[in-house]
Amino acid sequence: MKGTAAPRIEGLCGQSVPLFQFVDEIPIGILVVDPAHRVLFMNRAMEALTGALKQEAAGIPCWYILRSNVCVKGCPVRKALEESGSACCEADIVNRSRERIPVRFTAAPIFSREEAWWDS
Repeated sequence: MKGTAAPRIEGLCGQSVPLFQFVDEIPIGILVVDPAHRVLFMNRAMEALTGALKQEAAGIPCWYILRSNVCVKGCPVRKALEESGSACCEADIVNRSRERIPVRFTAAPIFSREEAWWDS
């Protein structure tokens, strides 16, 4: 995020909470990527699904982490960015133990009021 402070959620329980700390607690796998599909963040649920650690995944293209049958053809991230909306599909990922796991991908671009949040 180019040296800026991490995004925060204001007014939650009367205090400011770092966004990624909040997202880390959600029990659904979440992967945040930049427009070049490089991993910026993944929560603990995504770590459990893929077997990859956040620190290892940071900066790596998402297809190396997800190893999904839709990564080459039908990428929901690419579709969401091209259409400036959300995209979802059912697919399989292959985790580090080489187990195939059926998942439902939902991808959507994240913007602030002024610009894409990763450009801040």
